[in-house]
Amino acid sequence: MVQNHTLQLLSLLAMDKPASFTKDDIRAEKIKVFKNLYHPSDEELKKHFIRGQYRSGKVDGMKYISYRSEPNVNPESMTETFRFRCLLCQILTVSAMYLSSSVRVNA
Repeated sequence: MVQNHTLQLLSLLAMDKPASFTKDDIRAEKIKVFKNLYHPSDEELKKHFIRGQYRSGKVDGMKYISYRSEPNVNPESMTETFRFRCLLCQILTVSAMYLSSSVRVNA
């Protein structure tokens, strides 16, 4: 689900203004974005894509437990609760777009 929302956000932010605001013209502009996405190498993925989990700590004096300490979460879970990526697009010029997302179980 996060991937779908991220790609929708990317396409809306990076697309050119459509000829009209019909679904077909908007879709055509979104497709242009996806066709021009830069395909990074494995090394570039390691450099530009960060995943993690939230840890225990304090925010504004309030204590929070780590993701793995949450009820009904496997203490050895590898599920990420934070993602940060740099998506590089080559449309007219190379531009960088940074997107991040995070979630707390009991937010």
